Amino acid sequence: MKFNPEMREAMKNPGKLVTILAALRLFVGASAYLTPRLNDEAVGAPAIGTPGQPVSTRFFGARDIAYGIGLLTASDSDRNLWVRLGMATDFADAAALYVSGVPGKKIAPMAVALGVGALGAAVLAQRTRTN
Repeated sequence: MKFNPEMREAMKNPGKLVTILAALRLFVGASAYLTPRLNDEAVGAPAIGTPGQPVSTRFFGARDIAYGIGLLTASDSDRNLWVRLGMATDFADAAALYVSGVPGKKIAPMAVALGVGALGAAVLAQRTRTN
């Protein structure tokens, strides 16, 4: 796999990878929280427009915002816990999408969930290697 020079440099620096992961979590969380209907359309959620649907999407967004803030503010010794928690929920989200029975647009959100989880795994691997 080829990486651009910035990503290659980030992979050498676990602090930079943590910042990238936190920024990604904050972006995904904020977009889900602020535009739940757009997020629901992207994942093909059923019953779009029902009163409760945006609430559950905002729960998801708030969780990712919390993970992003946790990554940025945690002490170095606690940062791995935040990465692991995020990975666990990313993989659980992907599994939930897979078994949901929701027709249509599952591949893109599953890829995002698995991709962010994989980035978390890369962060842990890099942090373990440098500690």
